[in-house]
Amino acid sequence: MATKERILDAAERLFAEEGFASTSMRDITAEAGVNLAAVNYHFGSKLALLKAVFARRFGPVNEERLSRLDALDEMEPEGVLHAFFDPVFERLRETGSGWAKFMQLVGRTHSDTNAEIRACLIEQVQIVAERFFAALAEALPELSPAVLGSRIHFVVGAMAHTFAFCRYEDVPLVDALPEPDEIVQNLVDFAVAGLRAPVRRGVESAP
Repeated sequence: MATKERILDAAERLFAEEGFASTSMRDITAEAGVNLAAVNYHFGSKLALLKAVFARRFGPVNEERLSRLDALDEMEPEGVLHAFFDPVFERLRETGSGWAKFMQLVGRTHSDTNAEIRACLIEQVQIVAERFFAALAEALPELSPAVLGSRIHFVVGAMAHTFAFCRYEDVPLVDALPEPDEIVQNLVDFAVAGLRAPVRRGVESAP
């Protein structure tokens, strides 16, 4: 395996398990079996390395998300959400691919209080998020942008939590995690029900 890939794999696993702040460059070099000069040569800084970890996996998956969205015959919430979720969860079937750790890292980063770290994640999904927001707005014209934005905020929270604990060894209250198809269908069913819920009078503002 090339040095750059070994560094990315090591950083991905350590960032997912220990957190970005708690992982040192020395931890990464020890895990990857390289020296610090190699990390600096390929990435320059720990933050740049985090960005590269995200870009490596989000690049192809985001292309597939947009391709599936464009292929929809009509905009219905379930189809739109499957176009967004399926490309990620399908990769969980690829044994040894590292996707379970990557999903854990995404979930963990979503709840990170460090704005600079969260910005690395947002940068990767911003354009895709805008396209999918527009698709859901078309599918749910009865919702104001504020209400739709609020509900998408809750859906993203459910997604991030699912990512953080997907195939994770210490999941509380769960004896056996379902397979990826079941996970994503449960998530989609939950999200669609929330998106389609009646709007109560006076509820118009996003959080």
